[in-house]
Amino acid sequence: FRNEAPVRLISRRREVAGKEVLFYGIIGLVLFFALIRNVFARYLSDLFKVFFRTTLKQRQVKEQLQQSPVPSFLLFVLFLLTASLFINLWLQHEGIALPYPFWIMFLYGMGLLAVLYLLKLLVLKLIGWLLRLQAATDSYSFVVFTSNKIIGIVLLPFVVVLGFVQGPQAAVVLTLGLIAVGFLVLYRLVLSYQTVQRATRLPFIYFMLYLAAFEVAPLLLLNKLLLSFLA
Repeated sequence: FRNEAPVRLISRRREVAGKEVLFYGIIGLVLFFALIRNVFARYLSDLFKVFFRTTLKQRQVKEQLQQSPVPSFLLFVLFLLTASLFINLWLQHEGIALPYPFWIMFLYGMGLLAVLYLLKLLVLKLIGWLLRLQAATDSYSFVVFTSNKIIGIVLLPFVVVLGFVQGPQAAVVLTLGLIAVGFLVLYRLVLSYQTVQRATRLPFIYFMLYLAAFEVAPLLLLNKLLLSFLA
């Protein structure tokens, strides 16, 4: 067979820009939680029991949790990772143009959350020392940081799904994730008031003033800074 006019097909190298980094990042996050779950299974079980009041030995279990700094620190790191990743994926799905690359914003989010809760802990310690209410402020801090650890665990499956869905499915996952976080925050407020009330007999109006000054106002300020930063 003669082929007097051959056709040449020149193949070019195909550059793929997918979600490989996000995929491996989420896999690493899941493996990090799996490591905590397997090494500190007893701590996780006690954490959920204390937070949801499913055990009668509250004081004993609470003391055991407070004497375990390593799993406590690792779960707080998990909270920073999952919360920052969830917020960045949320902004991305909302179509908000990020001023920096995705992973740089992720690191900024982690640092901002860490500084925010460190300052909150220092303020609570200072209030407890000035007013001689160390027991009440320590109990309140324990409730806050316990709820953060639970939120970090609860957000993990939402982050896994949110990283790889688009359109209406992403909106559903975001809505369910925000509802879950909202429920845990509301439950934390109820639990915090019960804890503080039992220790100091604090009137409800004073507790609401504290929430407005140290819970709501910083979040509104943070939201304003974030919007001005992304504008």
